[in-house]
Amino acid sequence: MIPNRETIERLKENYPEGTRVELISMSDPYAPPKGTQGTVIGIDDIGSLLVQWDNGSSLNVLYGEDMVRIIKPKKTFKLVFQNGNVEKFETYNDAWQYISDMVLNHDLVWVDFYPSENNWDRIRVRKEF
Repeated sequence: MIPNRETIERLKENYPEGTRVELISMSDPYAPPKGTQGTVIGIDDIGSLLVQWDNGSSLNVLYGEDMVRIIKPKKTFKLVFQNGNVEKFETYNDAWQYISDMVLNHDLVWVDFYPSENNWDRIRVRKEF
């Protein structure tokens, strides 16, 4: 089954280059094992996902036949200190508790807190003397 142009465009939106995927099923006898992860490097004209699998394979994911799932990147919260040190935290509350402790109990001058990986979401915390 060859998808129409609209479907291919939707695939390109849903699986942009760099998207991480995990193999659920593939009908090829040379398929990577179920659970193998890889990176989408493109979509061809018949809707196949071009994937560079972490195990070195480069078999395409065929539209309507094979199945993958998108791996959501794990969100981290990052603190960048005035001396250049970086600390990462798994939760917002863990990061904020660390900042609060540093402001109250140490000579913290400033820290940039990145609640997401986007630079425009930066919060600057500065201790006044």
